[in-house]
Amino acid sequence: MKKSFSIFLFIVLFSQFSFAQIEELDKTMSQGVYNSLTIELLEAKKKVVEKTWKKFVKDFKGKTKKDKKMDEWFTDDGKIVAIGGGNTVDIYARINESGDNVFMTTWFDLGGEYLNSNSHPSKYTEAEKMLMKFAIEVAKEMTFIELEDQESVLKKMEKNLKKLENMKTRYENDIVKAKEAIATAEKNIELNIKEQEDAQEQIRLQGEVIDGIKKKLNNLD
Repeated sequence: MKKSFSIFLFIVLFSQFSFAQIEELDKTMSQGVYNSLTIELLEAKKKVVEKTWKKFVKDFKGKTKKDKKMDEWFTDDGKIVAIGGGNTVDIYARINESGDNVFMTTWFDLGGEYLNSNSHPSKYTEAEKMLMKFAIEVAKEMTFIELEDQESVLKKMEKNLKKLENMKTRYENDIVKAKEAIATAEKNIELNIKEQEDAQEQIRLQGEVIDGIKKKLNNLD
């Protein structure tokens, strides 16, 4: 079962990951207009992406906080050797939801210069790899959320089935009780018929007694 789910998860992740593309453009952020990397995260939710990003950047040992006014995440003095070398890197990120997808734009401040493919080709490639890795983490999180939702649906279905099974048991018990009641009623009917016959016989005999008394009375006239 675990193996089957692992294969399913791989297919889902590969499907989402294979369509993930990174776009390099100058974009506006809190510090001005600088070169950025934007990745589209398919079938994702902003809250999930933000939660995953906050967890993801913990590996960089920097201090991460969100500027709610600017709707921007900032990681101060992140340690990403493949990108910053021996220096720390400041990372800015903006996460926007559009329909069923989420667009995350990141800026990497290398210390006076922002990461770009022309000046830092190898570092830029590492940044792309990092964002692709993050896209996989988001896909995992969304898949686990979907799994939890479907498991919840299954539990409701199983609960409903149990309810139906209990109802069937009650109905069967009602049938047993009804059959017992019918059997008792049939016996009572037989007894009632016999009692009616006895009552009719008593009435007939009582009628004969009355007729005898009437004849006796007539003989006294």
